[in-house]
Amino acid sequence: MKGIVTLLVLLSTVLSVSAQSSFKAGINTVFFGTGDLRGAELYNEYNHSLSPFVTLAPSLHAGYGASRSGNAKGSIATDVTFFFSPMRFQQSKVRLGVGPSLRFLTDQRLSAFPVEQPSPR
Repeated sequence: MKGIVTLLVLLSTVLSVSAQSSFKAGINTVFFGTGDLRGAELYNEYNHSLSPFVTLAPSLHAGYGASRSGNAKGSIATDVTFFFSPMRFQQSKVRLGVGPSLRFLTDQRLSAFPVEQPSPR
């Protein structure tokens, strides 16, 4: 997890932000969809305008969640999205996006890693 956070920080400092580009980073809550498995997700998104009506937006997401029953999941996702503005106005906030997405999930059972307690002396 430290490596992912370091990568996200490096990406945020390396990408330059100009008048046609913007950069977003933050933390979201994520629901993995199995039982009560909720967690936190770090995300980065870089938006670059290719024309006044077309924007390219690659993003990187890393999340982790654990339940009280000992289940845990981690995820890494990357998206490359092209946004099109259907209303050909400069001030339009409505955009439609399409693009590929890759997601890698890990399943863990925390009780599978026994921790031995030292015996009292």
